[in-house]
Amino acid sequence: MFQHSFIQIGDKDAAKDKAALVMNVRPFAGDFEEYRGIYTSRYEYVKTLDGPSMLFDMKHDPLQMINLVNGAEHNAVQDRLAMVLQQELANVGDEFMPRQYYIDKWNYKLNDAGHIPYGFIADYESAESGEPVFQRPSLNKKVGQAFSP
Repeated sequence: MFQHSFIQIGDKDAAKDKAALVMNVRPFAGDFEEYRGIYTSRYEYVKTLDGPSMLFDMKHDPLQMINLVNGAEHNAVQDRLAMVLQQELANVGDEFMPRQYYIDKWNYKLNDAGHIPYGFIADYESAESGEPVFQRPSLNKKVGQAFSP
């Protein structure tokens, strides 16, 4: 069952306890680490597969110059945000796995650089030279495998 939440325009406290989930799944191009994070009205908390990575107090440090992660004086805030992040990940069914897990799960084809190619490529096994190739989980099902996001 879906629950709907309506916010009245001008209600400054409406988003007070809300959190936005951000993520980099990273099966794509680039050398960025996988991460998951949560933004609240005051804090930004990010963790990588290695553990907590960033904690910023956006009220006192909006330019994110002072990383508070693992600081003893912010343990309670960090623990609370870590719990909220885990709840949000559970809500969307994200197991927060390494890059190769998603490549295997969604059967992505990688180019020579180890990235998922975009646009026109000549070396994709099912494409003629110059044909556009599109990849996404629902198109990349392995034979006999049902799609599961």
